[in-house]
Amino acid sequence: MLLSQRVIPIKTFKIKYILCIFEIVILCKFNHKFLKTGKGIPSMKKTINFKLNGKPVTLDADGGRKLLWVLRTDLGLTGTKYGCGESYCGACTVIVNNDAVRSCQISVQDVQDKDVITIEGLIKGDKLHPLQKAFAEHDALQCGYCTPGMIMSAYSLLKKNSSPSVREIKAGLEDNLCRCGAYKRIISAVQTASAEMKGVN
Repeated sequence: MLLSQRVIPIKTFKIKYILCIFEIVILCKFNHKFLKTGKGIPSMKKTINFKLNGKPVTLDADGGRKLLWVLRTDLGLTGTKYGCGESYCGACTVIVNNDAVRSCQISVQDVQDKDVITIEGLIKGDKLHPLQKAFAEHDALQCGYCTPGMIMSAYSLLKKNSSPSVREIKAGLEDNLCRCGAYKRIISAVQTASAEMKGVN
């Protein structure tokens, strides 16, 4: 009898299926805990110095921890979102030395001596940044989960190109996903902000 023709008893199949599901649940719980806290493997702590939203920061942390979780868990800056964890959606985008980067993919040691800006760093006092204001005025969001990452990518774009065309805006934001489909309003918001951002950091 060929292997493909072998019949597995229902009872044996059920046991294997239950064990497989149990293993998946355990692995998922462990991976989530590790991603969020960095616990689960021996710590490799080191002193990390960088500038965060204009202020110097010194951390004693596992250098291999992802910047996303350091920002959210250690520093309490929850504006940066966890989306896919695979660099596909852009929800975790922050600015590092004026470049838009995925904080779920870079380690905190990668920002040593660099300048990091999160969505919280765009507000000056109680005044919204032109991009934040334009997104609100154009209703360029629905659930709002992608908005911080979208704004940070737009910020990086406008720092490098103060008057982008519609095509350039699309190209600059194409790696940021909006599951609610507010793309047209997002483009309009970026156009409005670009006109106001002349000379604004």
